[in-house]
Amino acid sequence: MIIQKITSKLEPFTHVGSYHLAEPEKSRVITANTVYLSSAFLATITGVCFYFICLDQKILWPALLEGILFTTCYQLTKHRRRVLGGIIFTATHCIAVLYYGILFGFVLETELLVVFLVMVPFLLFKDRKIRRGSIFFTVLAFIALELNQEFDFIRPVELDHTVRKLFHYLGLLVVIGLIILVVWKMVSRTDSYSENLEKQVAQRTLQLAEANKYKTEFIQSLSHDVRAPLIASLQVAENLQTQLTDENQQGGIAKLHAFIKLCLGVAGNVIELTRIETGNLLSSTKSPINLSNWFNNNTELLKVMADRKRVNIIDVICDGTPDWIEADEVALTKIMINLVSNAIKFSPRNKSVVVQLEATQSEIKLQVTDCGIGIAHEPIDEIFNLYFTGDKKRGTGIGLYISKKLAVQLGGDLKATNNAQGGATFTLKIPCSAPTAKPNVVTYHPEENLSDHTALVVEDEEMAAHIISRILKDLGCTEVVRVASGEEAINLFRNKTYDIFILDGNLPDTPGIELLHEIKKRQHLKDSAVIITTSNAVKEAIDDFMEAGADGYFIKPVGPETKPAILKACKKEREIIY
Repeated sequence: MIIQKITSKLEPFTHVGSYHLAEPEKSRVITANTVYLSSAFLATITGVCFYFICLDQKILWPALLEGILFTTCYQLTKHRRRVLGGIIFTATHCIAVLYYGILFGFVLETELLVVFLVMVPFLLFKDRKIRRGSIFFTVLAFIALELNQEFDFIRPVELDHTVRKLFHYLGLLVVIGLIILVVWKMVSRTDSYSENLEKQVAQRTLQLAEANKYKTEFIQSLSHDVRAPLIASLQVAENLQTQLTDENQQGGIAKLHAFIKLCLGVAGNVIELTRIETGNLLSSTKSPINLSNWFNNNTELLKVMADRKRVNIIDVICDGTPDWIEADEVALTKIMINLVSNAIKFSPRNKSVVVQLEATQSEIKLQVTDCGIGIAHEPIDEIFNLYFTGDKKRGTGIGLYISKKLAVQLGGDLKATNNAQGGATFTLKIPCSAPTAKPNVVTYHPEENLSDHTALVVEDEEMAAHIISRILKDLGCTEVVRVASGEEAINLFRNKTYDIFILDGNLPDTPGIELLHEIKKRQHLKDSAVIITTSNAVKEAIDDFMEAGADGYFIKPVGPETKPAILKACKKEREIIY
């Protein structure tokens, strides 16, 4: 407590010249000021005391001069001449060591002071030249003392035994006191700096956690606000395809449908990026894949994008490729669309992009070759870094990064090479396996239906509600009620039982998760099936709904092709569809 009070009183003096500095330079200046003032005080007081003991002016005047020089060092620091002040301080100590060591013959005490002088430059100076110079002069002083002790070039002053003892202990006290002062000051400043740093790290960690929370909320909002209108447009296009009979009109709607799906893929990349950055990649889910159907469907979709740029897509399935394999179809589709879309962007007009599929029962190999300018950057693998793009006008640097991460997650790899004839080739290799049983194509059978079932569809998008209601009626539901808000839904199921609930996960008035909790806590609805339909594909949201008791989680758009999955979820066989 007393030390803290003394320190606070001396702070205006010890902190001179340090207020504009940052750590650790600030600590060095404060320590230097403390050492300068302490040395000036001790040199003056010790010299005066020794003078009154032996009345010898050879002690008094050098001690007073030493005190003045140390005070000068302090003044130089005050005027931001720290280097010069440090040099004068070291030189003064070296001369004092030699003078008093030879005058009194106190080699032990002066050598302890030399140890102190060797330590000080490392604490007070950052410049290596000053450190080396200070050490050089202190070592010279040490050698001179030893040589004088050995060969007796200059004889010390004869002192009375009692005076010699007094000088001996006072000298030791001064030297040890200076060493303790410097070490204590530096350690206390270091501890204070460490504590402040720990507080800053803790504060920054909280800020980052808060920022990640807001970022996740933003991505979830983006997932809904951007994907929702695209999904509604996709559903309108699907609805028109079933109604139009004119081939030209159907062709135009087919292209519109393909463009919307590609736009959904771009929005999906943003969501996938967030999953990767937060370490929440969805676990790989293997399922039987009909390779030729999967490959042809994706290339047909991408040909719409290629036609717009007048780029020709050549799709090749190598001989020996099995009809069926087992792998993660969702991840494979994302990688393929990213790779081919990238190749189309960087291919000149009227050129070709070759997409080649080769597979065995243990590995899938997909090669995408373009006719662009190739990859100029070295090393080539840096093209898979986040936000890296060879041409900022034609890319965001997200697609290849996501593709690489997904490939590694699937146990494979994605590599890029430049072609001798120009352009680049991206090669994806992913392990797969033969289907464990003969693959069955999941189709809807009329005898499997939901006859005598009632359903409540809670959906604020008119087209989505219409399509879902039509699917439920096709599946045999005897009653399908549609509402657009959570409040309307609660008023209906408060006293009435529904066998099936289809809930929009992002209702404008009531969060879907709250509506799900409302259903699950009512005894008369305990046997009801609840399916969530949403454009939010973030893993945390999926986990929250499934843990709360949802029987199905369907990423929009929900179209007629999802009938088998809806039927399965309605039978309370948990189902997640991306």
